[in-house]
Amino acid sequence: MNNVPGMTVGLVRAAYGHGTAMATLRRQFGTDPETGLVTTRTQGRILDAISGLPAEVSTGVGLSSVVAVIRGAHPGGVALLRADTDVIAATTAGHPGGYGVPAAALVGTARLLAERRHELSGDVVLAWQPGSAGHGGAARMLAEGLLDVAGRPVDAAYALRTLPGLPRGVVAVRSGPMLASADRLQVTIRDSGQGGGPARPVTVACQLAAALDRAHLGDRVTLTVDQISASGRNLDSATVVATVRTHHAAARSGAHEAVGRLVGGYATAHGMHAAIQWHITHPVTVNDAAEVAWIHRTVTEMYGRERLVQLRSPVALSDDFGYVLDAVPGALVLLLGAIPESDSDDMTLLPTAAALLAGLAIRRLAASRVTPPGVRRTRHRAAPTVLAVPPSLPPTGAGTGRACAGSQTLVRGRAPGTPQPGGDDGVSTPAALP
Repeated sequence: MNNVPGMTVGLVRAAYGHGTAMATLRRQFGTDPETGLVTTRTQGRILDAISGLPAEVSTGVGLSSVVAVIRGAHPGGVALLRADTDVIAATTAGHPGGYGVPAAALVGTARLLAERRHELSGDVVLAWQPGSAGHGGAARMLAEGLLDVAGRPVDAAYALRTLPGLPRGVVAVRSGPMLASADRLQVTIRDSGQGGGPARPVTVACQLAAALDRAHLGDRVTLTVDQISASGRNLDSATVVATVRTHHAAARSGAHEAVGRLVGGYATAHGMHAAIQWHITHPVTVNDAAEVAWIHRTVTEMYGRERLVQLRSPVALSDDFGYVLDAVPGALVLLLGAIPESDSDDMTLLPTAAALLAGLAIRRLAASRVTPPGVRRTRHRAAPTVLAVPPSLPPTGAGTGRACAGSQTLVRGRAPGTPQPGGDDGVSTPAALP
């Protein structure tokens, strides 16, 4: 059997040898940010960074993803390591995505694993995924065959996200629900023609937003009103946009029903027509207990118990890696210290993330049984619920009048046009759900 503890401990020292290259790449991501499904410049930088490695590299069809398969010299399973590549501009307040830390760190992981492929048991699939911020990138990569790219089913999947916090470089994780679901709610209000003046939809929208903000939608459910806008020549249409988060499927369904009742009541009481649209962007991210146990062992072995934090409750962020965890066992971990503010921060976060992901793959695969072709060890979780919604109204677009507090568009905590919290992680604080 391979000397797995020796391999993983040596990763920490080796990762610092790749620190400068990872930091340079991370800064390139940060100074030329891209988000969405088509991120060709980011994709090109990743491809350049992994060129020459002994890996089978492929790119996405419907999105700018990059997948690399590194084959080990010894029998073993298949592990998937994912990094999101969405990079929000540094001027965007409240974004805890790390400005390219996961994507740059996964390049370092690829180099560490390639250097050790002759000792590696099994295969590692490294996936750089765009479109995690509400664009459905994970679902698209799954549809394009991410879990079968190695020719054998994936046994375990891991992802790493960064999160503001001190001390930097500490790993936070928990079993069960890890991150919240994120559903984007859009309510469009139009006058029913029963009188009251053309500006009444705006007034009702403001009142509805306040009611939604105060409403108790169920245990462990949070609703954030993101935007109120008005449109039409006579301000005959108004729109309320909000994000609903929870970490339990039943609470999620109940929150949708409660919102429907509240909106319907306000519309009826004020003689308005209201149309509700739900955009289901992220499922609850649920970590597998057995895979979290592997994370505990790996972090303790590589860094010591003082670098590991066991979260007591889920974090009020969202990530579409939950779709991957619906299909295979795995876990998402958080690395504290999201935004590198100096060269020393880069040299703390990036080598830590790169070595941790490599260590997880090495340890997990060494203990895996080879899964026969065509057999996938699944979570056996229920499929995501698709909720029926009323037909959508025509897009409201940008209005010419005022909404609520004298502005045409009111966006709480951010300027109009900036990414909304319906994306992957636009909340203002990393506080856990109660």
